[in-house]
Amino acid sequence: MQEGSAHQDPPEEPNSAQVHKPQQDHQPPLTTFTEETTETDPDDDDAGWDEGLCGLVSTDSPLQRRRRETSSPLKPVEEVIPPPKTDRFRTEVVQGRDVNQPGRWPWMAAVGRQRPGHPTPTWLCGGALLSARWVVTAAHCVPTDEVASLRVRFGELRLSAPAAVERGVSRVLRHPDQTAALHDLALLQMNRHVRRSDTVRAVCLPPSGADFTGRPVTLTGWGRLSFGGATADVLQEAQLRVTDTAQCEAAYSHLAGFSHSFPGGFGGSVLCAGDGPTGGEDACQGDSGGPLVYRSAAATGGEAQYLLVGVVSTGIGCGNPHFPGLYTRVASYVPWIRAVVFGEAVEK
Repeated sequence: MQEGSAHQDPPEEPNSAQVHKPQQDHQPPLTTFTEETTETDPDDDDAGWDEGLCGLVSTDSPLQRRRRETSSPLKPVEEVIPPPKTDRFRTEVVQGRDVNQPGRWPWMAAVGRQRPGHPTPTWLCGGALLSARWVVTAAHCVPTDEVASLRVRFGELRLSAPAAVERGVSRVLRHPDQTAALHDLALLQMNRHVRRSDTVRAVCLPPSGADFTGRPVTLTGWGRLSFGGATADVLQEAQLRVTDTAQCEAAYSHLAGFSHSFPGGFGGSVLCAGDGPTGGEDACQGDSGGPLVYRSAAATGGEAQYLLVGVVSTGIGCGNPHFPGLYTRVASYVPWIRAVVFGEAVEK
């Protein structure tokens, strides 16, 4: 990868007064796909889970840095962000650094499928742990059939290493407004709880409607190391910055297929993030559904926490300086997520 370009000091902390209004209220009804795969477990409870402990990491140790190839051919937007297909995964869109410290990103999940005749799952997307039972990912990552084949994995930096924690999926809830590349969000209910540990923890949700424009953010995933290249075995991270949505939309709007993939524009559904005018660090194929997080300032006497601000959705190539990566803007969907995951009522 190329080293990230220098950034100016970040603006003040985001707050609920700075909002991107979604085009419509994002709340139930839910699009639900269910398989009866729930298992019983004597340790199946919420022990050790406290929402106030979300977004904490076990260490902030320096990471080993290495360079990665960033050149990539451009593809027409209709090839990069086609309409979602229900019969297979779409693994669009990290160029960055190896993560070499267990517990560095403890909410990171790998999402894949256990195919008949294969000894291990095929890991195809990323995700983020929200609670003892729920994971968030991109809607285009999960099929509408064979929910029982889905697998979610936590607690390991290497995909080739024995899984520290692996769970099946009993329900897939895609956002009810998901069309083409808009509202690209899904919630996965695991068939068994996971226990909180130094390497398995939930990420925090952001304030509803919060604006993170200009903020430094971190992307993690096991996607390809370059456009069309080999996938990563070791978890990768990349340092990005949230870019201005209007400028980002203006760049994408000139591409063929934009109006089909984003009818009415980005609205409140999309967040853009990139590595500045030189490109370089970015998401790539296989990173879809993975988390984009922001490290919030520590409260008095407390610890800094990481907020989930985006979910990898799509983009043009990998590391393209003209087109920041596109992410589902989590702050626009907090009421819907909290209603599903924590059982909170949605305000009318």
